[in-house]
Parts: sequence; structure tokens; C-alpha cells
Amino acid sequence: MTITTVSAYILIAFYFVMERSLRKGKQALNLKPGAADGGSSQVL
Repeated sequence: MTITTVSAYILIAFYFVMERSLRKGKQALNLKPGAADGGSSQVL
């Protein structure tokens, strides 16, 4: 694997860790799309 590929995987992992840590509250931690959410987290 090249350094570019490894860097991309690290950035993707970092994104998911940060997204999870920034979600506050019981409803926000749930990944099921609600009425106001179009399911964008799952698309990403």
C-alpha cells in the first residue's frame, strides 16, 4: 500500500471517530434516520 492509501484510510477512520464523539444525547447516538434526517450519515 502506498502512503496515500494509508493516509486516506486513517482520515476515514478519524472522521467516523470524531462523528461518534461529537454526537450528544440518546437520539443523536442512534443512526436510524428520523423525520428531519435523510440518512446522510449512512450514505457517507
